[in-house]
Amino acid sequence: MSERLSSAEACKQLVRRALERFRIPYITMTPTFSICPKHGYLNGEHEFCPKCDEELLADKNRSETDERETRAA
Repeated sequence: MSERLSSAEACKQLVRRALERFRIPYITMTPTFSICPKHGYLNGEHEFCPKCDEELLADKNRSETDERETRAA
């Protein structure tokens, strides 16, 4: 289906309906995750790694602070 489920309850209802209405031997629900080369598996779908983004923002803020201190000296 390639659709995100809104909650565990929605998943439960989907599985129950599928098994009650159709004669299928099994059903598979696969969690969505992303992979960052540096941080590994991340829960959910992410276009960019939030951990890497935090590190980049921290480095940028640190550089800007250093520049301001250099100018003030």
